[in-house]
Amino acid sequence: MPRSPHRAGRIALTALVTLAAAGLAVQQVGPDTAGALQLLRGSGVDAVRTVAAAVLSAASLLVYGELHRRLLVVAGADLPGRTVQAVTVAGNAVSLTVPTVGTAAGPAYAVRALCRRGVPTAAAVWSVGAAAVVTSVVLVVLAPLGIAAGGLLPVAAGIGASTLLAVLAVGVAALLRPRGGPHPVGPTRTGTLGGRARDLVARSSVWAAAHRPSPRTTAVLLVLAALTWVLDLACLAACVGATRAPFTAGAVAVGYLAVQASIAIRLTPGGAGLAEAGLLAALVTAGTPAGAAAVAVALYRGISWLVPAAVGWVVVLLLTARGVPGADSGTRR
Repeated sequence: MPRSPHRAGRIALTALVTLAAAGLAVQQVGPDTAGALQLLRGSGVDAVRTVAAAVLSAASLLVYGELHRRLLVVAGADLPGRTVQAVTVAGNAVSLTVPTVGTAAGPAYAVRALCRRGVPTAAAVWSVGAAAVVTSVVLVVLAPLGIAAGGLLPVAAGIGASTLLAVLAVGVAALLRPRGGPHPVGPTRTGTLGGRARDLVARSSVWAAAHRPSPRTTAVLLVLAALTWVLDLACLAACVGATRAPFTAGAVAVGYLAVQASIAIRLTPGGAGLAEAGLLAALVTAGTPAGAAAVAVALYRGISWLVPAAVGWVVVLLLTARGVPGADSGTRR
């Protein structure tokens, strides 16, 4: 099948953005390349902090998996924890590595994997979508605090902005929350892709109306969403600390937000190129030597992106080949 011009253009744009960002990173590190090589060849990298960073990164992904599991419980699908964790790791790998369509492919894979293990389609779509929305909203609410920590906003302004965003998020959630009980949905239309998509959204909305988390459960979900970001941020701090170079907490926070913004805009898989350049710029601007900053960036992106992606694809193969132990036990009601 010939490649569509749109997809070919997207791939070309991805390659161009990656090369441009890599060139910018090389320009920033250039004068201190020797320092980076010396740090890598010698005993300059702290092994204990590097291991701690790996543990924190794994914990962040596990917490996200637990968030997803609890959302499935709200939807009435009580799958074994290891099954949900496996699906989460696999979907994350697909989302962060597949060019051009990873944004849709990752959630679609997760939904399909859950459905194959007995979860109703509407519940699978709702849980996968809700996990992404909740974590994204929590990050947006916390972002002004990170920007204030980096000195780009007054502390009071950062606190005020986060408070305002939290109030807006609660208000929007209240407006969008389905009223009353579930409403019947007609038979599924199979004529067009758009019709099937609208049917799926409608059925997921009905499912959301019938399965609302309690206030206590909502609070737990929000805490888990915040914790996954905090653990990942701590992973970055451990990676920077492993270089034994001077750094500021504010630079780490701003650099972390730059990485997440690069991942969110999806110009390249996992924000490749843009994420590294943005994080490197934040650290170097705050006074971290360019060579040490480059090593920190490589450590963080390797630990938080490349390693989980590699592990996730192994899990994809295992799920495809023989499934996960206990995954075929069905959905417990």
